[in-house]
Amino acid sequence: MFTDAINYINLHGICGPLTFNVTAGQAFVETPPAMTGHWHCGQSIIFQKTAGTNPVIQPTGGGGATDAGITISGGDYITFDGIDVSRLTGTAMEYGFLVRNLNATDGAQNNTIQNTTISLDRANATSRGIMQTSTTTGGGVTPTNASGANSNNIYRNLTIRNVYGGINLNGTSAFPDLACQITTTACGTFNVIGDPGTPADIGGGTLTTATFGIQLSTKVASRSSRFDPERVEHDRSIGWDQHWHLSRYVHCSEQHHSNDPPQQHDFHRVSRGDSRHP
Repeated sequence: MFTDAINYINLHGICGPLTFNVTAGQAFVETPPAMTGHWHCGQSIIFQKTAGTNPVIQPTGGGGATDAGITISGGDYITFDGIDVSRLTGTAMEYGFLVRNLNATDGAQNNTIQNTTISLDRANATSRGIMQTSTTTGGGVTPTNASGANSNNIYRNLTIRNVYGGINLNGTSAFPDLACQITTTACGTFNVIGDPGTPADIGGGTLTTATFGIQLSTKVASRSSRFDPERVEHDRSIGWDQHWHLSRYVHCSEQHHSNDPPQQHDFHRVSRGDSRHP
């Protein structure tokens, strides 16, 4: 279903808003192609579940390094709402959702991924629940214009399990990704990364390669809030470096200012160590 729909809109485009209502509880054994259309706000595309259990895409991956349940490659104004991703077999899947630019001047912008559960296989050290990239990691391209950055994307109401790293937003210095959000729809709702019932669910407990719950790399201007790290072990559950423009892990009542230093608050049930000081 997803493969057919994406192939059609990549080939023919759309002339107005388009919504796909996906029947609840279905499993789709497929690895859909990348969404590459460059649309505007009057041509939005929504994949959403009907009432009930989330439908799930079950990809298997292959020999490549960028296999994903859903790939948005330069696509704009796309929403996946209540669509889960869970690998069918094997360890070949690198990403649940992969959001990247198509080329140096065509970024993936104004997209929303929400109300989803992602589960891959932590045995793959490159597996990430969500990867947003404008670098060669994940198949992105270094932007030469602000239009080539991956800006204004929203990641909301997430549950991520059985991956090596939770969420990675990876930008570049000259044209950073701007105004991206990792958040929820309510103060009492938290994004959950890691299964509290599975020791070392994120990263598998190995020290070979660093793991994380959320990592913003290089130049990313982002707001992140209401994050509940569960079983992110042997590294840091939140990562930043000196190149961040803005990274806020804050309570919903706080204000956000671009000149504030990174802060983080309101963490719950951290399973190992103190994630407040990465």
